[in-house]
Amino acid sequence: MIKTPVSTYFDKDVYPHPQIDDADSNFISECNKGDTAKEIVKRINMHDELVKSLHDMVEVVGGNFCQNMEIKRKYKIARELLERCK
Repeated sequence: MIKTPVSTYFDKDVYPHPQIDDADSNFISECNKGDTAKEIVKRINMHDELVKSLHDMVEVVGGNFCQNMEIKRKYKIARELLERCK
């Protein structure tokens, strides 16, 4: 499992390409471009914040549950997705 936050490291004397490490300094990946590595790091580090925000949104919708079957179906899908993202 990837331990967040992840970071990018580039020392052209040691590594030919930027590499991505997790919070325990475990190697995750190597990228051909520094910009790509930075984008990967940004997206991985945003995951926990995004899941928390979506969880809060689902709780608000769940608290205001209505009788609309389409909304209930979407709510169920969102809850299942959030469970998989934990």
